[in-house]
Amino acid sequence: MSTSRGTISTISKEAIRAFQWVSHQNNRGVSLYKQGKFAEAVVLFKKATTISKTFLNRRPFEECGSKTKFKVFVTLQILPSQMSRSNDIDFFVDPTVYSNPFEVVVTVMDIGKASCDTQMVQHREFTDDVHRLLFSKLSTMLIFNLALCYHARAHSSAEDDATKRRILHKAQELYILSYSIPKGEQEQEIVDEVLMPLFVQSIFNNLGQCYASLDDTNNSAACFELLLRSIVLFRWDGSGTCNRGEYGGSDTNSQQAPCFLDNVLFLILNNPGFAPAA
Repeated sequence: MSTSRGTISTISKEAIRAFQWVSHQNNRGVSLYKQGKFAEAVVLFKKATTISKTFLNRRPFEECGSKTKFKVFVTLQILPSQMSRSNDIDFFVDPTVYSNPFEVVVTVMDIGKASCDTQMVQHREFTDDVHRLLFSKLSTMLIFNLALCYHARAHSSAEDDATKRRILHKAQELYILSYSIPKGEQEQEIVDEVLMPLFVQSIFNNLGQCYASLDDTNNSAACFELLLRSIVLFRWDGSGTCNRGEYGGSDTNSQQAPCFLDNVLFLILNNPGFAPAA
């Protein structure tokens, strides 16, 4: 039994190291993205995604009867990166694309320190369920950031139209994948927590723009309809935290995502039925 516990502990520590490494690589990739170094950012995001998806399918505690043997608590906070338009390159010709990648703030502490933390309620013990939730969050966010790199490259490069369309198709596929990963989870709690409203709205918004750039008006309109429904259903603050409002009232932060409302305004104007809820 001691051998089994030792193996599990080793795997768990390896998972936490991977969790920290993947988070660090993501933030490095975000920094490169903000400098317009898309090719370098893509390399980092791809490496981090591979590691994250590998650990997503592991069960570090499945052989252990007691999940409290490895007493470590972890927090993961995902935030939209702040893009300073006065200093950073404006990559997108079309301002209706949501161009902010997502950064990660990670905290890992042992149970002794966590028990003294008045904010311990925000921490999660690193067990099987939390392991999957955290790596699902990381994988989903990394793929979105990767899609954003391709999307930005298509808008900012001097490539020919055929090459730009190929890059846009890649971005489109990645946006869809970033949404589908948590949708494949069996636990609804994981789906709900990973697909926070800001993240969902960013995917629908940018996917709609990809389709529009590829002259696929039907799918573009469908994405913007989903975006509008999400805006109507939720209100969120700049950190991605949301509350379901009465009648779905929306409190979209105009500094964070003015493009969301720009992209759905035509739906509101052309469909009076949306107006009372919006």
